[in-house]
Amino acid sequence: MEVSQKPSNVSIPLNRNEWSNAFFFLYVAIGMIFCLVWIGDTSFINDEPLLLSMALKANLQGDFFTLGLMGTKGLQYGPVPIWFYRFLLMLTHNIYILAFIKSFVVICANSLGIYYFFRLFPKWNSHTAMLIFSSPFLWFYTRGLWDNSLNITIILWGFVAYFYFIKTRHFRWFALTLIFLVMAFQVHLMSLPFIGAIALHMCLFCRSEFKKNWKKILILALCLSFFMKDYLFYLFTVPQLSSASHFTASLKSFFFPLYGGEFFSLLDFRYFVGKKWFAPIPDYFLSATGWIILLPLYGAFKSFRSCYKKIRQKSQFELEDHLSLVCLIWFGAFVSLSFLKNLRVDPHYFNSTWFLYFVLLNIGLNALWHRAWMRKLFFVHAITMFLAVSALIILLHYRHGTRSLHYGATLENQVEIATQLNQYGNSENWSSTADNPHWFPHAINLLRNLEPARHIIGQQKSDSLRVLYAGDNPYDGKILLVP
Repeated sequence: MEVSQKPSNVSIPLNRNEWSNAFFFLYVAIGMIFCLVWIGDTSFINDEPLLLSMALKANLQGDFFTLGLMGTKGLQYGPVPIWFYRFLLMLTHNIYILAFIKSFVVICANSLGIYYFFRLFPKWNSHTAMLIFSSPFLWFYTRGLWDNSLNITIILWGFVAYFYFIKTRHFRWFALTLIFLVMAFQVHLMSLPFIGAIALHMCLFCRSEFKKNWKKILILALCLSFFMKDYLFYLFTVPQLSSASHFTASLKSFFFPLYGGEFFSLLDFRYFVGKKWFAPIPDYFLSATGWIILLPLYGAFKSFRSCYKKIRQKSQFELEDHLSLVCLIWFGAFVSLSFLKNLRVDPHYFNSTWFLYFVLLNIGLNALWHRAWMRKLFFVHAITMFLAVSALIILLHYRHGTRSLHYGATLENQVEIATQLNQYGNSENWSSTADNPHWFPHAINLLRNLEPARHIIGQQKSDSLRVLYAGDNPYDGKILLVP
């Protein structure tokens, strides 16, 4: 007797992994919208135009090796950001398209890296990805045409590649790890704690792979040395590197790394937008989101206990134990570097360590997830961050930026000024009472030579051109050109 095959109306419920994937891709979609909407509202102040000017000059002269920007500690950074922006400038000279491509590439690479990370640890709580895609700091650095921020993506992928190597012992993951380490080193020297942590862990746990693949490693090292030799030569010959003045330790700088979890809060985001910029919302309300900095610290404590227990019992390390050990070494190295280099305030020093704090946050949260109060607090925080970043994006758009030194008028507003200046021909006779154009006039001057402003060449005459704030609102960054 045959059984008739009729379509069933019974729906099959999603399992845990399918629900996790669904939520993850929802968070990715939110992050993409945040990073790509109103791309003209991107900040464009000091380092960004300097970096693009260097990339333009290198393209014109055909120089392969070009040192990067000068750091605040007296050393120039490596050539990788210059290579990156040189490539983008080969594709387009339109500043809006360039900013869009950079943001799109970074957010896609970050999303894929986070996805692969959670595939390594399927039992972990992937809801924490929401903290990445609604982080105001990561949102700001993803959109900015800067150098240091490239390590947000490079170190993420270096970390993920290394732990895929630890899990699979496939040489291709080892090769990818080395490539990302070399890239990170030639973006910003704040990558040194990460590089040191991976190198030490390799020496402790990967010696058999070194012996097995020493020929491949030698060939890879020779290839990578070609891209490193010029920057290494600079570092070994620059007088400032050996100067004792580079090591100016202070007690405050010792505690600076404890605040790394602020990347997933609004704590100290006023560094970019200015005090009381979110008015009428008081600053202390924004600072309350800073409770999240405690989770990475708790994660570091849990990691230490776990590793100490394994070492004391002489037990074999599992993948999560290797993760904890690398994070502890990385954290210790960062604390040491922060102390010696007197790092105190600037959040961009966390760009090379943000993923350390994300992993430690996950370790701490996983240990407390069984508690109802923690689950409620986490989701309240995540929703608060989503709403805050939404409000931030809207306010920046309608206020045309800020009057703070670290954000200023939006890119689009500065392009408007550059276009208007070009209507007066090649005149350089302009000044500004607005802060950012006053201190960083090279930003607008560069935009005059990029699309869309450079297509405007006028013959108007004026003895003096001034850039002023458009209104009296101290939170409105809009500037205008007055003949």
